[in-house]
Amino acid sequence: MAAEQRVLFDVVGLVGWADPFLDVGVGRLGKHKARLRDGTYNALPQDLREYLTARITPDAAQRHPSAGKLAAEAHKSMLNTRLKRPDGSQRKLAVLATGEPVEGNGRLLAYTAPWFSGTASDPLPPREHPDRRTFNLDMVALGWAATFIIYPSL
Repeated sequence: MAAEQRVLFDVVGLVGWADPFLDVGVGRLGKHKARLRDGTYNALPQDLREYLTARITPDAAQRHPSAGKLAAEAHKSMLNTRLKRPDGSQRKLAVLATGEPVEGNGRLLAYTAPWFSGTASDPLPPREHPDRRTFNLDMVALGWAATFIIYPSL
């Protein structure tokens, strides 16, 4: 991993700031804000350091769980809408694991999508139709999730 990537991961907290104790998260964010200003993270471009510094506010750690809850609600709404068949019954959820199905922290790495039966009452949409997209892609496209590439599960 390049030094610039390591620094960015450290700054945005991929080194574990988002624990359940928000006061700890706030403290870590404050440390990172100071480091963005004192030259510790000079491997990052200046405009990126300024961008990140502006976003580290006193309520930044509290916004993280709130955003997660809103994203979960958006995902639930998406499931309710896209898993509903034309006749009102419920489709199954397809879970497609790739590469390493469970990563080192025990989390399932998979794509999810509606499971179309391909019958006359639940036809498979054309290849490029939005209904065939994964929920993962839609959550990213709508701004509710971020893409994290984890090798070998690409």
